[in-house]
Amino acid sequence: MEIVCKNCNTSHYLSDDRIPLETKTGKCKQCSAPMTVLGKNALGSIELSLTQSIPPEQEATKNCDFCGEKILAIAKKCRHCGSMLDGSNAFESQGVAEQNIPPSTQHHTEQEMSNENETSTISLWNPNAAANWSLLFSPVFGAWLHAKNWSVLGDEGKAKQSMYWVYGGIAVLILAILLPEKIGRSMGMVYLFGWYFSSAKQQVKHVKERLNNAYEKESWAKPIGIAVASFLIVVGVAVYFDSDLQQESTLTDVSGVWRANNDGAMVTIKLDEKIKSINVNGRDIPVTVKSYDDENKIITLVVNNDPAIIWTVRQILDKDEKFTLDFTLQDGTQDNLSFVRSL
Repeated sequence: MEIVCKNCNTSHYLSDDRIPLETKTGKCKQCSAPMTVLGKNALGSIELSLTQSIPPEQEATKNCDFCGEKILAIAKKCRHCGSMLDGSNAFESQGVAEQNIPPSTQHHTEQEMSNENETSTISLWNPNAAANWSLLFSPVFGAWLHAKNWSVLGDEGKAKQSMYWVYGGIAVLILAILLPEKIGRSMGMVYLFGWYFSSAKQQVKHVKERLNNAYEKESWAKPIGIAVASFLIVVGVAVYFDSDLQQESTLTDVSGVWRANNDGAMVTIKLDEKIKSINVNGRDIPVTVKSYDDENKIITLVVNNDPAIIWTVRQILDKDEKFTLDFTLQDGTQDNLSFVRSL
């Protein structure tokens, strides 16, 4: 049995076994106004009276805005879902209405609302584009942006994992500078593919499934500007170290015992040690390296710390990648040296 409060129009329901025999008075659970509960003895006559006094065709009805069930046009509260129809207590009505939504529909609606809310507030760098830019700027660039994206998405664990890839990428870059070019390049490619398939693809998939790739796009101006500046610094450092390493390698190559082709004098060259010297027939002459021309393979030496005395040693390569030395003194005297043995 339905009992409607005359004060707030709230519907109350009693099962048949709880209907009293005689009429009783109670309170509305919604507004505490007094309510009359008709007993079973009076119920039949009252229903008959109401039916006779209000013809069915005169009762105006409408559909509830929340659940769609048919209710009286003058009703302030739906008797089916409990929603308030006059705008009052809207928050509570919304909660009651949501309780009457089928579980599958409610779950779908909540997920859509969650995705809509995320979409309206989340700003990300396109994870696919970040991976593509990493082909130019190394995985350090993509992993750094992915770490920032994970933080915005609320997954600090994956953000930390991405930062580990950043630190590892920096270490690989340093090794690539110090190691031979082929080895360094191979290491870089292995690291790039390792990062993409084990880390980057996770974010690409997450953004596609959770956000349907619908989110506010972050500007690329700042990260690309930083990447370009960092790239130029790395290239500069690489060129510097490569030149320095090439010079050290050449100084080691020319160090050894040589024989002068003109007069057969024995010449011992020590340029790979801290104290550098050239020994000619037992006479030790201190020298310092003034410059090194990698393109022409020429080492310029200052003799006895006297800037006016300049000697040069030039590598002359043959077709077998072996070389002799072209030795030139400050007065222009030249001699060709042939290799005898290492020190």
